[in-house]
Amino acid sequence: METNANQVYDGFLTLERGVDSGKTPSSLQRNQTSFAVNATFRGGEPSCRPGWIKRELVFNDANGANDTSLVSAFEDGLFQGAAFYDAQEGESSLVCATGGRLYRISVTNGYRVIDITPSEAGSTRITKWWFCQAEEFLICQDGQMKPIIFDGGFTRRVTKDTEIPVGKAMAYAGGRLWVTLPDETSFIAGDLVYSSSGSPEYEYRDAVLNITENDYLNEGGAFGMPGNSGGIKALVPTNNLDTSLGQGPLLAVTPNLIASVQAPIDRTAWKNLEYPIQTIALNGFGGLSDRSAVTVNGDVFYRSEDGIRSFRMARRDFGQWGNTPISSEMNRVLPHDSRHMLEYSSAVIFDNRFLSTVSPYWVQGHGVAHRGLAVLDFDILSRMYGAQQPAWEGVWTGVNVLQLITGRFGGQERCFAFVLNGSNQIELWELSRDYPFDYGEGGDTRIEWSVEMKAFDFDSPFNQKQLEYGEIWVDDVVGKVNFSAEWRPDGYPKWLQWHSGWNEEATRTQTMASLLGSQATPRNQYRSKMRLPYPDYQSDAVSDTDLRNFFTLQPRLQVIGHCKLKHFRVAARHVTEFGRGAYRT
Repeated sequence: METNANQVYDGFLTLERGVDSGKTPSSLQRNQTSFAVNATFRGGEPSCRPGWIKRELVFNDANGANDTSLVSAFEDGLFQGAAFYDAQEGESSLVCATGGRLYRISVTNGYRVIDITPSEAGSTRITKWWFCQAEEFLICQDGQMKPIIFDGGFTRRVTKDTEIPVGKAMAYAGGRLWVTLPDETSFIAGDLVYSSSGSPEYEYRDAVLNITENDYLNEGGAFGMPGNSGGIKALVPTNNLDTSLGQGPLLAVTPNLIASVQAPIDRTAWKNLEYPIQTIALNGFGGLSDRSAVTVNGDVFYRSEDGIRSFRMARRDFGQWGNTPISSEMNRVLPHDSRHMLEYSSAVIFDNRFLSTVSPYWVQGHGVAHRGLAVLDFDILSRMYGAQQPAWEGVWTGVNVLQLITGRFGGQERCFAFVLNGSNQIELWELSRDYPFDYGEGGDTRIEWSVEMKAFDFDSPFNQKQLEYGEIWVDDVVGKVNFSAEWRPDGYPKWLQWHSGWNEEATRTQTMASLLGSQATPRNQYRSKMRLPYPDYQSDAVSDTDLRNFFTLQPRLQVIGHCKLKHFRVAARHVTEFGRGAYRT
């Protein structure tokens, strides 16, 4: 290391605390970043996110030939929603609705697409469907027509008046199917599983498809919500480890409040209740979408108008003056989402991360897509000693997500996304756990990612300094990796070019093509102390100052390819400060 009495250093060793764009860059801790795109901080060393893998769908007719009409109906239709179907016994699959038709995707059988639409198709104009699985029955609603029921082999529409009514958001909790009625201000409960309204064919599990027991509810009828609630957007079962079933109350989520429903399992007890079956659990700070309300252990995360909220934390802070979402660290992105499109947002828990769609936009005739994902990593909590709060990892881009879906296939949890490609056609992509590249029609594609660091003050925020050079340590270099670095002094509005166009390359033996046939491993490499040179002179036209001089300095590193940033150090030297401007009286 150069020895110069006038030289000072700053930088980071680890960045395990992730992203916080809700604060000024100069107020962050040394192990935090201001923002990141397509990066992960798991383990403390920034790297690119896991790769997306395109899954080629197969559209065969009964003779095994490519069915072009099926391709067109699926790929070019209006995306209306999707769900994971848990077969329990047999083949689990993905089910989606596009253009008023229902399709099953056989994930473990070559991604074959099968049209399972009943004789009466749905509307091609309704923009959203709702899904819920109760026992082996997947119920599909569009809010207007009679529901569709899929049992893994047969699809039909409801025909009996005693069966599930037309509805929207649903949930299966306490052995009953709960259905929001089309007015969104009321919801009802179906029959208890194994009740006498079921049939011997299904061992009475199909009782959940009936509503004959609703009159047992005290005074009969449906559960109602206040008129100012904004309408029921989600019904969410909660977990409670202190009950024999592990189920807590059902939450009815609206934009303006959340109600809690604690219904007894015994149907005969409904009419003799001596306690309120429905109470207001949270007033204000409600949710906007059933697809983005996710159970996280004993909590529920949901998309609200001002960001992502935690039901448990919102209740805890309700009596205080300030009540903020858990996503203030993502304020650069979330507050700018279009409010009227948030009902199409979706979220999942996968690989110990919370993933939520952001930046929605409408595509005429195809639905609402999202330009990225906001990512919260829970892995930092997975420590026996010294566990900390989860860390936001910024925004992940790469595919335009219509909806996220997770499910277990062959005993393994997997995460899929229905996406719109550049031609506005519907495709299926899978998020890997650790593949270092995106894999599409053209093979492997290196991931572009960036990290905006905190504004370093070199422990002397009120002394002027001049940028000298920077140094980067990297590890886990896979294939070719391109680097470029920028900086901005004292919150300057533009990023200034520091050094670009240099690359490192390591021989790589792993490709997705080889992975499909073998377990080849990448030959990763290490690079120690790559130097960023003394920057060229750049001046500000307004203030006529040398922009290499600063009080705080914020670097940004942009990378194309896979590697891990182990350390970063920037060197500066103290310079004499010359006064500028007129004194004020």
